[in-house]
Amino acid sequence: MNRQQQGKSSLFLYYCRLIVYWLRKRNSPV
Repeated sequence: MNRQQQGKSSLFLYYCRLIVYWLRKRNSPV
């Protein structure tokens, strides 16, 4: 596995978590 490819993968997972967290925060009633 290429190191640069792995870096992109980890960054992609990071953004996925960020989006999920943002959606949960937005959907939750304030």
